This record gives sequence, C-alpha cells and structure tokens, in this order.
Amino acid sequence: MTDDVVDTVTLEAVGRALRRELEPIRGRVLILEQAASVPGPRGDAGERGAQGERGLAGAPGRDGAGVEAGHWTPGVYREGAVVTAYLGQYYEAARDTAAEPYGNPDDWHRLGLAGFHFAGAFVEGRAYALGDLFVKDFGTFVQTEDGPRVFAGRGAKGEQGQRGEAGADGRPGRDGSSVEHMEARGVTLVLSVSERGGAARLIECDLAPIFEPLLDEFAAQIKALEARIAALGG
Repeated sequence: MTDDVVDTVTLEAVGRALRRELEPIRGRVLILEQAASVPGPRGDAGERGAQGERGLAGAPGRDGAGVEAGHWTPGVYREGAVVTAYLGQYYEAARDTAAEPYGNPDDWHRLGLAGFHFAGAFVEGRAYALGDLFVKDFGTFVQTEDGPRVFAGRGAKGEQGQRGEAGADGRPGRDGSSVEHMEARGVTLVLSVSERGGAARLIECDLAPIFEPLLDEFAAQIKALEARIAALGG
C-alpha cells in the first residue's frame, strides 16, 4: 500500500470513531434543547424598583369643543349671547331680549338637546319639548323623541316606622273672649263680650236679612190660607 492509501484509510477510521463518540453527545444536546423549550415554574415577584425620573412635559393640548356660558338670570341679553338655563340646557339669543329662554322661540334658540327643564304637573293636551320633566301619577316623566318615558317612578310603600317619643307639652294658650250677656232687640241680636284682659264690648248682629224672607213667606202662606177659607165660606 502506498502512503496515500494508508492516509485515506486512517482518516476514514478516525472519522468513524469520532462520529461514534459524538452520537451520544448529540442525543444529550437534543434532550437539553427540548427541555430548554419548556417554560419552568414562575418565580417569586422581585422587589419593586426605584421610582424613575419624571418625564418631559407633553405638548400643549388642543382647545376643547365645549361652550363657555354663564347661567341665565333675568336681564337683557344681546343677540348671539349664549347661556345655560334650567338643568344643563344651552340657549343662544336670536335677538336682543329680556325674555326667559324656555317657551320663547322667537327670542332664544336652543343649542343641542342636552339638559332638562322641569315643567311641573302634567297638563293634558300641552305640547312638551324634548327634555321636559313633568309629574304624573306620582311619577316623574321625561319627554323624549319617542314620547314620555319614566324618569323617576314612585317606589313601593315602605313599612310603617316606629312610633316616636311624645313631644314636650306646649305653652298654655292665651285666654279667649267670652260672651257675658245676649239680648234680642227686635231683629237685632246684641252680644256683650268680655275681651282678654277684662275689656268689654258690644257686638250687634242684624238678623233682618235672615228673618225678612221667612216673614214674607209666612205672610204669603197666611194670605193663601185666608183666601181658601173665604172661598169655603162663600
């Protein structure tokens, strides 16, 4: 055999020997790789870190889309003035006006549909605006685009509470007036009254308006009776 052939055979033998030695190592590496891909149990939470430094100030925000308006009070408002009124409603003056916003569409235009207006007790046939609140059948209703809806209903009657303690006695009342004497003078009734403190005064009651119609009726009945008697006698 030549030297070249010997070297080739030797290298092949060494390669086979190395592959045999590396094969178990490859198997263990594969097992370790598979084990590393499975997450282990979650560890305990670590201690809280120190507070970081304050960040830089942000850029100024854009102006909001809200409406700045004072609450309506009686007075004169110029055309274009915007006010809030009642329970969060917004109105804009359609002209110079001293009228209140609700119920005066020629003077005020309502802005949006927000807010409420308390319209009191329900009145049959009255036209209610959106957001109007009214009381009906012991409940409060709100007018919506779909008609009245319950806003706050009356709850069930609760149990009677415990009887409270008796209150303190009131102060003695003042002495009242008393009738000391009564006398009829024709169709006038005269009362002698003793006032509080001992003062006396007379009170005259004219009974003519009461008795005169009765006397006229009585006289008419007597005349009718006399006429019947006369007719029987004749």
